[in-house]
Amino acid sequence: KLYGGNTPENYIQNLVISGNQCSDFQITGMMLEKVSNLNVTGNLVTQHSAAFTELNGFYFIDISNEFQINANQISLSRNDVIVRGMIMQNINVDAQQPGLISNNFISLGGQQSLVYGLYIFIFDNIRILHNSINLYGTAGAFSTALLFDCQAGPTMLNNTFLNNIANNGLGGYCMIYNENAVARNLFSNCNYNNLRTTGAWFGMLANNNL
Repeated sequence: KLYGGNTPENYIQNLVISGNQCSDFQITGMMLEKVSNLNVTGNLVTQHSAAFTELNGFYFIDISNEFQINANQISLSRNDVIVRGMIMQNINVDAQQPGLISNNFISLGGQQSLVYGLYIFIFDNIRILHNSINLYGTAGAFSTALLFDCQAGPTMLNNTFLNNIANNGLGGYCMIYNENAVARNLFSNCNYNNLRTTGAWFGMLANNNL
């Protein structure tokens, strides 16, 4: 885990993590907190066992200014645990220098596991482009390939979700889009995505099954 100071001027600056392989970790392959101008490119995260009750690929909190998360591969599987591919929370970038999550491949599996592919909470001015997410295994009724949420607020948000592929073969949801995300129009541009699930419901929109 790498983390910066508690105020933006003390965040880790201009961090580049490229071309690494993360494996044989206990809980999380890469955890970053309080970083400004982050570039995470071309890394491989693999783990198919878990010492605890959860297993995470990337876990990023409090990321500010322009960032890129590009061309990474995350492959995780474990039975009877919570498995998350990429989690991001509190992402603060402006419209002139938007964040980019692109061309990442996430493959997650397990038996009797709760699995989340891409989970982003509290974000604006992010482009999510050309990513591939695949969930496989059994008994994942509440698993989801995509989960998006934000805080309540008066302003509309400006995120882009284009040309992504997400498949949930576990039998849960393809996408969960919570009520605050609906109220604030979380994605101003959302097109040309290939989204699929083997579950009874495609997704959940503001606590309603679709």
